[in-house]
Amino acid sequence: MLGTGDVDLRAPRIYPASSGYLATTPYPANPYLGVSTQVQYNKSGTDPHGVVTLLFSSMNKPDGSVDTGPQTYQVTTNSIASLAKTDSTYTFTAKSNIIDVGTGLGVDSGATLQVVATTGGPIAVSVQSSKKGGPMWISSAFSVAKPMSSGGITAQ
Repeated sequence: MLGTGDVDLRAPRIYPASSGYLATTPYPANPYLGVSTQVQYNKSGTDPHGVVTLLFSSMNKPDGSVDTGPQTYQVTTNSIASLAKTDSTYTFTAKSNIIDVGTGLGVDSGATLQVVATTGGPIAVSVQSSKKGGPMWISSAFSVAKPMSSGGITAQ
């Protein structure tokens, strides 16, 4: 299973670079990218269920133009397409909704979110959210030297 856990990357020393229309705010302007996972297979091991949430700050508006202050966005999955494991790599793909947390307004519904996590040593995670039928909302990758605090990615 991908597992249940959180990666909170507010600490500047582990701030990941990102790209896309909603690229995260450069340090030191309140960098933030949080990833929360609650995904696993059902009891029979045939269907994945759960949710992945990204929460991050960006200086960009949804059209990619620079705003005067940081914006907070949330990407939440709503329809899991796949959860696959190859050796120590887990790949999760789902449709998702993106909202502007400050206004509560929807930015995109039906965006594709993909999370790839590699275990066995430092945990390497990459996240990508792409627009429905188009370019990248956000793309980032980072490593976590120790297991995530509330369970994390577990190999089963």
